[in-house]
Amino acid sequence: MNKNDLFGQALYDRYKGEKNYFFMEVHGETREHNIDRYFRSVKELSGAEKKLISMCYGNILDVGCATGNYIPAMEKKGIVTGIDISSKLIEIAKQSGIKNCFVKNIFSFNSNKKFDTITMLENNLGMGGDVNGTKKLLKKLSSLLNDDGQILMMLSKRSGEKDFLINELTPVYKGVKGKSFKWINFNLKFLTKLCNEVSLNIKLLSGNKYYSLVKITRN
Repeated sequence: MNKNDLFGQALYDRYKGEKNYFFMEVHGETREHNIDRYFRSVKELSGAEKKLISMCYGNILDVGCATGNYIPAMEKKGIVTGIDISSKLIEIAKQSGIKNCFVKNIFSFNSNKKFDTITMLENNLGMGGDVNGTKKLLKKLSSLLNDDGQILMMLSKRSGEKDFLINELTPVYKGVKGKSFKWINFNLKFLTKLCNEVSLNIKLLSGNKYYSLVKITRN
């Protein structure tokens, strides 16, 4: 079992029919992470997720596409490319009929074409890990965007007065602990400041106490 991709392995085993459980250890507490959500049909998506997809157009890049379960709906809005760092997740996507998806790291991803829409669902902005990493990520996304393009994101809300919260997460699957990694959550005010620092505008489209749906464009 690849300790560097326990998440991908857990989803692949579930895709193959195994009833299994995947956990994340954070602050010394082990919590189950619901992997069924990565196999939801379009009908099972939340209203905010459906709204995000409805706003997609043109050449679309889905960053952190996982099993590719959002892509069939996105393909009705444009030409979609999906990328994820997990080979197991891309294998699931391809076996599910998603052809235009690739094992790529967004930080080193290059494309001959620019994108009209870039999507990041599942709070994937957190992959920046810290403030500097997030600025680097935002600059990378901007470099892949057409001048009048858009970045659409689902963000988990965090409580409290701090600008951001960094958690160190350790995946646990079948009793095996994987490599720990950092994941960052922002409050919207600080993220707005961060976007402005890299010449991006951010607009809140909708949200509740759990999430925000935002649109990011170039200045």
